[in-house]
Amino acid sequence: MITVPGAQATCVAAMARATPNPIIGPASLKTAKALSEALVSWAVGNPLNLGLTGTATGMPGMGSIAFATTRMMVPDNQVLARLAAAPFLQGPTGTSLASAISTWISTLFTTQGQYQGVSPLVGIGLDSTKFTTINLVTLEKELAGKLGGPGAYITASGVAAVVFVVLSAGSGVGVIKGSGGGLPITAPTTSFVV
Repeated sequence: MITVPGAQATCVAAMARATPNPIIGPASLKTAKALSEALVSWAVGNPLNLGLTGTATGMPGMGSIAFATTRMMVPDNQVLARLAAAPFLQGPTGTSLASAISTWISTLFTTQGQYQGVSPLVGIGLDSTKFTTINLVTLEKELAGKLGGPGAYITASGVAAVVFVVLSAGSGVGVIKGSGGGLPITAPTTSFVV
């Protein structure tokens, strides 16, 4: 499960490994805290901001996707992240921040991310899902509000662009538990991050 402390620790580590220059020091800790609070508030338990749509395969019936059985895979694509952030995050510091955010989101969702949801037509089976709702407008507002200060909205726009690019390539798998029987079918599912 994604929490603010877990997100913050992952963000600080990603910032320290940022390329071309590490982002370290007291200001980076404050930034990591603000980014983490904003991301968790935006992403966790809010399918209007971050939603997943999947495909269930299994026995007909009604079931739920048990979060304890789920796993997310979000690749770190720093090249696309830097390109997406370039209009907002410029210079070596901007490149380093884009790199750090890409690593952070990839590591956070891959190591701590889980999801839960409903499977209205498959009661027992497997779910394969991907991010289909990534609400950038609300993420930018949340980030700008937590970052504060001059230039917060431009920084928030760059960070949000990186989050969008990285999560767009993400996916997840989980187990559907419920009741069902009969010949196997395939049907849609909807989920949210926990």
